[in-house]
Amino acid sequence: MNLDINKVEIAMINANLMTLEALGEKMGCSKQNVNVILDRCRCSPKTVKKLADALNVPVEQIIKETTLEQFSSDALIDELKRRLKTSDARYENT
Repeated sequence: MNLDINKVEIAMINANLMTLEALGEKMGCSKQNVNVILDRCRCSPKTVKKLADALNVPVEQIIKETTLEQFSSDALIDELKRRLKTSDARYENT
């Protein structure tokens, strides 16, 4: 999931978590891990949930909304192919 770093920083201020170390303690991880998450602006849904819980906000408040217009056509086709492969693999295993 893609994080909206500006929204994360606002939520940190509102939660009175002024340092990455304080946020890391709330999340149960190190300052370095928080730094990597925020630098990449991308993480797993599980990590987004931990971050949102630490900031006491809903997940929707700290992620970027992705629309089809933001994807290039090639990227969209690649993503659809990847999802179809994943879906096909699930059915083959049943």
